[in-house]
Amino acid sequence: MNGKSLIERMMYSKKLFEKYPDRIPIIIQKGKESDPELLDKCKYLVPKDIHIREFLCLIRKRIKIDSKKAIFIFINNKLVPMSSSLIELYNSEKDEDGFLYIKYTLENTFG
Repeated sequence: MNGKSLIERMMYSKKLFEKYPDRIPIIIQKGKESDPELLDKCKYLVPKDIHIREFLCLIRKRIKIDSKKAIFIFINNKLVPMSSSLIELYNSEKDEDGFLYIKYTLENTFG
């Protein structure tokens, strides 16, 4: 998160959990090799009980990409299975600062 120290980010995520215990703090960023489409925001508080495919639908709407493009989600440089629940991913892949960092890439799939 833009220039904040690890301690500041840890305190911020802790505060978010105290205020929203049923949510997961996520930071999503465009992968380096992706097209230039950008999200209007990069920080999300997402319900713990949804799957990554549901989160992907939200992201797809916010980017407003062509239906011919596919979105691929990576956490810690690993492709994420669409059947994964966010709480499972958070528990196994969260950063030490308490945030789950996700990268996305866009690829042309139908032409």
